[in-house]
Amino acid sequence: MTPCVNKVLVIGGGFSGMTAAIELRKRNIETDIVEIDPNWRTEGAGISIGGATLRAFKTIGILDEFIKVGSAHSGLDVHAPHGLHLAHIPTPLIGDPDIPNAGAIMRPALAKILAEKTRQSGANIKLGCTFTDIKQHENGADVTFTDGATATYDLVIGADGLFSQVRKTVFPEAAAPRY
Repeated sequence: MTPCVNKVLVIGGGFSGMTAAIELRKRNIETDIVEIDPNWRTEGAGISIGGATLRAFKTIGILDEFIKVGSAHSGLDVHAPHGLHLAHIPTPLIGDPDIPNAGAIMRPALAKILAEKTRQSGANIKLGCTFTDIKQHENGADVTFTDGATATYDLVIGADGLFSQVRKTVFPEAAAPRY
């Protein structure tokens, strides 16, 4: 049986785009990922992570790296400034008792872990590039890129953030995000 999706384009190299690319490659699906930032940077400082996300990290194979660099726990202990233990606040168990229930990490550290796993996955990564046009047809989509290249894909994933250009292109009538 031949799968109906053999070649995928992921537009956006942030956390979601990298995670999608890693999982697609685990399924031996040819995956291209384009990221407009030529330096593949991430913005922000820290990020809190819930148990469901930690379970996803286990699925894509980065949980151990996350735990080495970030903080993972199954509850919080509250202490007074002089050290007196005031309370323990449990976090809910999401399913697997071997996976911590919550955690936190610096965004650049998580981006580095995901970028390395994305590279190891065999995904074709093109930095400093994005799309200029997507033309859908019955067999997929033809995509033109900012570097002039073109390619045909079975599936295009828009992982380009809150102000997604993919959404504006494919769904021009959709309401824009608002605060």
